[in-house]
Amino acid sequence: MPRLDSADKRLKPRYSDAAILQRRQRNLKNWLAAANRKHEDTVDYKCAMAQYRTQKTPKVDLYCILHKITFSVSPHDHLRYDGGGGPDCEHQLRSMSKFEAQALKFKAWFSEHCSNRLELISPFQGMTKEITVRCRVHLQSEVTKPTYLMVNGSLGCALCARQSVGEASRLSEASIRQELDHLVPHGIKIQSVHFDSKVGASRIELECLKHGLFITTAAYLRKSAYKCPGCGNEQCGYAENRIRQLLETGEKGVDTTLGVMEIETYEVRTLKVGISRRGLEERYRSDLKAIYFSTVLHELDALLLEAKVHNHFTLHKDHR
Repeated sequence: MPRLDSADKRLKPRYSDAAILQRRQRNLKNWLAAANRKHEDTVDYKCAMAQYRTQKTPKVDLYCILHKITFSVSPHDHLRYDGGGGPDCEHQLRSMSKFEAQALKFKAWFSEHCSNRLELISPFQGMTKEITVRCRVHLQSEVTKPTYLMVNGSLGCALCARQSVGEASRLSEASIRQELDHLVPHGIKIQSVHFDSKVGASRIELECLKHGLFITTAAYLRKSAYKCPGCGNEQCGYAENRIRQLLETGEKGVDTTLGVMEIETYEVRTLKVGISRRGLEERYRSDLKAIYFSTVLHELDALLLEAKVHNHFTLHKDHR
């Protein structure tokens, strides 16, 4: 047998075509078995069987049965990726992974912050998807969202929310006395402070020496000039009657604003001298066009000065 020189050795293939084909078919068979185990028959490999050469190259065409699309990927990456390299499958897996992380986060938060008073009776569908919870206190079910509970501070129960608002607005007698005792005039006394669960607010009971017991709110006492509705009604009469009452009792009355203003009413502009216990802007509102002078006096002084000005300019009165 003749000996081959070095050039002939380089030209001779290491494996025969039959051996290469046999090895390729064996690798294809192993790859298909591994792919089916990993992706559980969700991919059609008919095209890939004819295209397969090696694990790295070339890419093969696969058909996703779930999403009904064809995509190309290397055999190696098809085994490496959980979604097999299909874009829709990869997106779905990422979404599922995010969803599972959110579900774990919400359930852990719910267990720590809500499980003592709420029961989750519907499955978690997402942070912004509706869920149904049942209140262990009031034994009623309501629909809410995880984001409402975690971010917005929702209690998941309307009755619990109403009770919480009421508790937050509950006023103590000590705090009321500290804030309002010095504002209550002589002859009126704070008797008690109690919480009205029906309306979810605090109520204050006072006693007026002239008009007896009455119940009101802290907001009324803060803004009312007279604190007692009966006293306020009496003092809203004509100026002459009010002046007479103050002179008889020897009182100066509440602080009152007296002003010289320009007023427009029913398209008539005129100069006005008037008083207000609430402030000129609040008293005359949109009718008030300009304030030329204003001062705060005791009520009796303001009434007397207003009356003197009106009497002095009685001949110039605008009867319109």
